[in-house]
Amino acid sequence: MQFNCASGWVSLCFLLGVLLLLASGARADDIGWQSTEGPLTLSPFTRTVKIGSRIRYVTSDLDTPEALHSIPAADWQESSGNTISLGFQTEPHWFVMDLRTEGDVSRYWILELANPMIDHVWLYLYQGERRLQQWHAGDAMPFSQRPLEASRLQFPLQLQPDQDYRLYMKVSSTEALELPLTLSEHFYHTFMSDRRSLVDGIFHGFLIIMAAYSLAIYVILRDKSYLFYACYVLSMLLFFLSQQGLLYEYLFPGVPSLQHYSVPLMSLLIYMSIAAFFGTFLDFGQHFPVLWRVYLSMLGLHALLCLGLVLLPYQTVVSLMALNVAASMVLGVVGIWRLSMHGSRPAQIVMAGWGMLFAFILLFVFSRMGIFYNDFLASYGLRIGVSLEILIFSFALSFRINQERQEKEWALNKINLERVERIRAQELALQREVEASQAKEQSLQMEIQHRESLEQVVEERTADLARTLQDLEKANQELEQLSSRDGLTGLFNRRLFDAQLQALWQQLQRKQQPLALLLLDVDHFKQVNDSLGHPCGDMVLRELGALLSSLLHRPTDVIARYGGEEFAVLLPETPVEGARHVAEMIVQAAADKLYVWEGETLHITVSVGVHVLIPQPDLDQDQLVQGADQALYQAKHGGRNRYVVSGDKHSVAQSVPMARGQ
Repeated sequence: MQFNCASGWVSLCFLLGVLLLLASGARADDIGWQSTEGPLTLSPFTRTVKIGSRIRYVTSDLDTPEALHSIPAADWQESSGNTISLGFQTEPHWFVMDLRTEGDVSRYWILELANPMIDHVWLYLYQGERRLQQWHAGDAMPFSQRPLEASRLQFPLQLQPDQDYRLYMKVSSTEALELPLTLSEHFYHTFMSDRRSLVDGIFHGFLIIMAAYSLAIYVILRDKSYLFYACYVLSMLLFFLSQQGLLYEYLFPGVPSLQHYSVPLMSLLIYMSIAAFFGTFLDFGQHFPVLWRVYLSMLGLHALLCLGLVLLPYQTVVSLMALNVAASMVLGVVGIWRLSMHGSRPAQIVMAGWGMLFAFILLFVFSRMGIFYNDFLASYGLRIGVSLEILIFSFALSFRINQERQEKEWALNKINLERVERIRAQELALQREVEASQAKEQSLQMEIQHRESLEQVVEERTADLARTLQDLEKANQELEQLSSRDGLTGLFNRRLFDAQLQALWQQLQRKQQPLALLLLDVDHFKQVNDSLGHPCGDMVLRELGALLSSLLHRPTDVIARYGGEEFAVLLPETPVEGARHVAEMIVQAAADKLYVWEGETLHITVSVGVHVLIPQPDLDQDQLVQGADQALYQAKHGGRNRYVVSGDKHSVAQSVPMARGQ
C-alpha cells in the first residue's frame, strides 16, 4: 500500500497544465482591452474584454443613477488594472462606464462579475437619458432573483449596432470589493464558461479522489492520520465550492445568510481538520506541548470569531480571522521546522507542502484584504498551492507507511538473526560437548563401539529434548488459551470471569461505586439441542456470544460464558437504571435476532437476572452472584423472554415469536 510517487506527480503536472491552459486563455481574452481614453468600443471582432480599466467610480449611497449628476466631477476616480480591488469598504460605491457599438456587432452580451461573494449589485443600462435594463442581484439575495442561473453574477445586455450606452453599477458588500468584470459576446461567454467548468471539475475531482483514497487507506489500516487528512481535503473542497458560489447555487439557493457565512465556517473546518492531522501525524502535542496548547488556543479563538460573525461587524471579524489564520500557519511552520531539524523525514516533507500553501494563502489573504490584487494568483494560485500541498502531504503519509514497514522488517530481521545466533550457540555447545566426550573416551582408551554408542545416546537425548521443548511449548499455548477463553464462543471463560469479578469487587470497594452483574440463560435451550441437535445449539451459543460482544462496547465491561447455556456480564460503575437498560437491550436484541439452521428460521429468547451492589467490607462477592441468580430464577419462572432486576416487584418481558419446540 505504497504511494505511487510517479503517478502522483503526473497527476499534479496534468492539473497544473490545465490551470495554465486556462490562464493562457485568460491572457488571450485581454486582446479586447483598449485604451482608457473615450468609451469602450465593441466591434464585430470583439469577443471578450476586461473592463476594469475603463470604469470611473465614486463613494456614494445615492439610490438612482439620475442622482449621480449632483456629484462633483472631482470626486470621481479612475480605476487602474483589469480588476477593481478596493478592499473592505463600509460605504456603497457607484461605477460608471460608457459603451459604443460599431458595425454588425453581436446584439447579446454578458457582463460577468467573477466574485460571487458580493452582497448587492444594482446594474442599470442607459441609452442617453432612457433606462433600458436594470437588475438587482448578489449573494445577499435569493438565487432565484439572479438574471441568469450561474454561480457567478452575470447580467445579459441587449445592444444595438452603432449606438452609445452607459452602464451604471452600484455595489454594496461586507466582503472585500474585488470586482473582476468581463464583458463577453454571448456565444464566446458560453464557450469560456464551459472551459472554466471543465477545469473546476478536474480540480474538484482531484480533491474527491485524494479524499476517497485516504479514506480507503484509513478503512484498511485504521490510521487516524488518513481520516483527518481526508477531512482536511474535503474541508478544502467545501471551501472552494463555497467561495465559487456552487454551494449556494445547488444546496441552499433560497437561504442567502448561509452563503454569507459559509466561507468563514469552511475555514473553521479546515483549521480543525489540519490541527487534528498534525496532532496525530506529527505528534505535536507530545513533541511541543506548549506550542500545541497555543495552537489549540488559536483554534478556539477562530471558533469564537465564527460565533462573533452574528454579533460584531463582519469586516472586522473576517480581518481578525485572516490574521489569526496567518499567525497559526506561522506557528505551524515553526513546529514543523523544529521537527525537521530533529531529523523527522515526514516533517521535512510536510514542511515543503506547508511552505508552498503558506505562500499562496498569504497572497490570497492579502488579495482578499485589498493590500494588492493579481488576477492570475487570485484565480489559480490558491488552487495550485492546495494541489501541491495535498499531493505532498499524501506523499508524507505514504513515506511514513513505508518507513514503518521498513522498521518492522528490520525488527523481524533482528529477531531472525538473534534466533540464528542462538541456534549456532546451541550447536557450538553441542559440538563442544561431543568433543569433550571424545577427548574423555580417548584418554580412557575406550573401545570404538562404546564411543559410537555414547554418540548415539547424545543424539537421542538431543532429539528427545527438542521434542520435549516442542510439546511443552504446545502445551503452554493450549493451557493459555484454555485458561482465558471459551473454546466455543471465544468469550472469557468461567475461570477468568471469577478473577475479573474479584478484581472489580476490590477496585469498586475502594471507589465506592456500584457493580452490576447480569446472568443470562437461553430459554428452552435443551429443546433446541434435543430437536435440532447439538451442532445447532452450538451455533446458537456462538451467535448469542457475538451478539453480546456487539452490544457492549466499554472496555471495562466483562462478557463471559458462565457455563452451559448461561452467560455473565459484569458492568463496573453502573447503577441500577443503567443495568436495567442494558438488560432490556439484550433481551430485545436476542428476541429480534433470527437464527437460520439448515434452511429453518429459529427465534431464540433469553432470560436475564440483574443484581447491583456497591461492594462493602462486610459483603461478599458471592452475594452479588446469588442475587443475580435469584433474579434469573424469577425471570425463568415468570414466563421467560424477560429480565428481572433483583428487588423489583415485577419482571419486564419482550413479546416475540418462540423458537421451535418452545
